[in-house]
Amino acid sequence: MLENQAEFNQSVEALLAAQKQAIESGSLAGGQHLCFMGSGVAGDDNDKYVNMVVANFLQRKITYVSLALGGYERLRQSVDDPEMI
Repeated sequence: MLENQAEFNQSVEALLAAQKQAIESGSLAGGQHLCFMGSGVAGDDNDKYVNMVVANFLQRKITYVSLALGGYERLRQSVDDPEMI
């Protein structure tokens, strides 16, 4: 995203096109909501890029965009905790 804005924009358009196609086909994988998550590992610099991606989607006024706080690590902990299910 930082190094090649055109490539990032192309990737976003491809993601939105795939989402639209999945919704139109009635696929169970299709949905209007996009949820992004980072690794959730403390000190992982890649998570800041996830925040920038989400911010970009919000700037584009794309609806139903969220960020899973805690990332993949928190999701893994939740699945491992029987009380969370």
